[in-house]
Amino acid sequence: MTSAWETAALLPVRPPDELAHGDVVVTGQGTYWECGSADWHLMLGWFAGPATLRRWPDDREQSWTVIEEDAAGNRQVSQRLVTSAERADEDNEINQLLAERGIPARPGGFRWFQLVPPDKTGSDVVAAYMRVQRELHRCHDMELETAYARAAVEELYGLPVTPPPPIPASLRQPAPENPRHTARIQAEQVRQASLLPGAPGAVPILRCRDLRRSLAFYATLGFRGEELSGYAVLRHPTAELHLSETSNASPGGCLIRVPDAAALWHSLDGQPTLGPIEDDNPGMVTFTLLDPDHNQLLFVST
Repeated sequence: MTSAWETAALLPVRPPDELAHGDVVVTGQGTYWECGSADWHLMLGWFAGPATLRRWPDDREQSWTVIEEDAAGNRQVSQRLVTSAERADEDNEINQLLAERGIPARPGGFRWFQLVPPDKTGSDVVAAYMRVQRELHRCHDMELETAYARAAVEELYGLPVTPPPPIPASLRQPAPENPRHTARIQAEQVRQASLLPGAPGAVPILRCRDLRRSLAFYATLGFRGEELSGYAVLRHPTAELHLSETSNASPGGCLIRVPDAAALWHSLDGQPTLGPIEDDNPGMVTFTLLDPDHNQLLFVST
């Protein structure tokens, strides 16, 4: 049976290579947001119906940052192109997660886009996704996830809403502690208590799919820190940021103040996602760099 993925028409215009969280592509046929960055986004796109789906061949060149360190601690940073086999593996991983929710597999090699309702924005669609995630905090029941996602899409598109079943109290609570893990859990809590507090102020939390890969990338920028369970606290001489590992990594961003953005920019020459240096504003130098999960890092010095 042919699925809506296979019958989806092409997007009327070529989309930008990178779209930030909530950004949209405006076309003569409507406004579209990219729903192909994670299985949860794709689930929302699927439930909106076949008429809302569009696709575009993914011909972008992607690369990994490779860091090699010898016995003396000397590091060599290089870039390696993502192979077609690695792209296929990622597609298969997402398709497996969709299948667990009763959604057909997508054809490989495409970026996926969903029509935004006329009275909504890309941020409204993202907010609907985040609202469901909050409601389902600590709940890992596939049937409930599917029901709540479908209801969110129906509400977003002004369709008759099928009320999802209530979330059982047992699923809202953490699983009972395994006595054998008590010592390990306590040690982890002690580490968190020592790492997470700090000076007053806000700290950005960026999502990533592979924590170790992200740690290696941020090490090239001068960040050092410690890894918790699926989480990392990174510190730079002038900044702090945290990383959270998740399969639903949606791009975010942060501003990082540095003493000399121009010097840092020149040291990063060769990074494939390094943007041009900007000095249009008097007394200010900026540039943008995307991390492996397309989080946007804006470096600034004055």
